[in-house]
Amino acid sequence: YRIYTTLGCNAKCPYCYQQGNAPISMSKKTADSICEFIVERMINGASLTIEWFGGEPLLNKEIIDYICNQLTPICERNKIKFSSRMVSNGFLIDAEVVKKAINVWKLSQIQITLDGLKETYEIVKGFDESDSFEHVINNIRMLLENNIHVSVRLNYNQKNYEEILKLIDFLSDNFGVYTNFNIYAKKIMKKNLDNSVRASEDSDLGILKRLLKNNLIKDVVNAIPRRDNTCIAHMLHAFMILPDGKIGKCSQAISDG
Repeated sequence: YRIYTTLGCNAKCPYCYQQGNAPISMSKKTADSICEFIVERMINGASLTIEWFGGEPLLNKEIIDYICNQLTPICERNKIKFSSRMVSNGFLIDAEVVKKAINVWKLSQIQITLDGLKETYEIVKGFDESDSFEHVINNIRMLLENNIHVSVRLNYNQKNYEEILKLIDFLSDNFGVYTNFNIYAKKIMKKNLDNSVRASEDSDLGILKRLLKNNLIKDVVNAIPRRDNTCIAHMLHAFMILPDGKIGKCSQAISDG
């Protein structure tokens, strides 16, 4: 289950596909209905995974607490393995969040996006705080030191491609020793302009070479971006749930209404 705790965000990324959406947040009443929906579909002895999404999911961390506190005892009674992961910009992480992530949310992994080194990153994200790059880098380190897997997604286009290669070097120097850390990159496509399969192949190859040079890839074959359809819309037991309770099967389609 991918649960959008809110459509609000503390960043201002110009490529965000949720631009124009009202920044609504999930209420406890809606969360109650979602928990009922999930419990009705539980299978004893199976597993339950929730991905917290947004907007920035940590803007509504209270609802994450609320849902986890409802589902955890039910999973324990029915011998269902419960875990969660998160897609976040990483800015709102602190010691309290890490403690809850471990003890309440059962968070196994978090994806954090970086768009370049300090100057580029801070222009793209537009946080209302100086030194936001250093702040997020320190938060990544805190997560890693608390045994939470961090997957850094590098967003690139032709303008920042060379800088992304330098960012890989920087991240390797800072986090290369952690076994619970990985990096992957995605090109930011412009709708109807450069979203062809070939649009990012040369750049993807250059990024893979830099990751390999920094010993950040252990399995080269599996690190190559797949070109087949990996959308979870084809998974029978996967759902996307918006803050107002609307349910869909595809994150792009559900955001488009």
